[in-house]
Amino acid sequence: MASTSNGPVRIAHGFGNSQRRLSRALIGPVDLIETDVWFQDGKMTVRHERKLGPLPILIDEKSSLGLKSEHRLRLPLWRWYVALQRNPLALQEVLAKAKDKRGLLLDLKGKYGDREEALAQALAEMLERMGMEEQATICGQNWSLLGHLRAAAPHLKVHYSIGSADQLEAFQAMLEDDPIRRICLNQSLIEEPLIERLKGLGMTIYTWTVDDLWRAHELLELGIDGITSNSLEMLGLLGEGQRRQRQG
Repeated sequence: MASTSNGPVRIAHGFGNSQRRLSRALIGPVDLIETDVWFQDGKMTVRHERKLGPLPILIDEKSSLGLKSEHRLRLPLWRWYVALQRNPLALQEVLAKAKDKRGLLLDLKGKYGDREEALAQALAEMLERMGMEEQATICGQNWSLLGHLRAAAPHLKVHYSIGSADQLEAFQAMLEDDPIRRICLNQSLIEEPLIERLKGLGMTIYTWTVDDLWRAHELLELGIDGITSNSLEMLGLLGEGQRRQRQG
């Protein structure tokens, strides 16, 4: 697999959700390509948008347009848009295209109740079958699903995603019984005392979503290990800055 940097992990936000954007990221200055994964109709599919029940209709906020989706036939609805789902991209296609080129950050979406143990096992088996266990990092805000995945395949790299103050409080309570050492933390929650405490536990911390280079460097100074961005250009500059520091 190609390696692009010895500095922070650079993560292309949502670029794995379409063939076109995936192709761009595979030749770009990134280490991981974030890919949103849903379990749908017995299959693992890739998209950012939520699906409206059994209907082939997707919905998302307009702010996501141009970042994660290739749907061109959209209907605006206040701050949302809806689109018709056509030929959903299969996770297996993304894994095959990225193999030996770049790592993937698989962001597991949705809640699945009593099916989660079987779904986690199915994902672990797919990664093993395709030889993608080393290239894959998994994250998500459905911690129950992540727990099943860790039980099924303890060797996989699993990051617990934390997007709100309530989730952060719940996560810190979990640490008393579960030695979790990998997280994805929304940048709005980052404060120096918190990062010092988590790094003191040996935590690997990725953050999302950072499109400002100055802010990215500020977070790296605090000890953040990975930066998720919508901008391949910014990730490239971030890598250049790290190389200059090592050479200086």
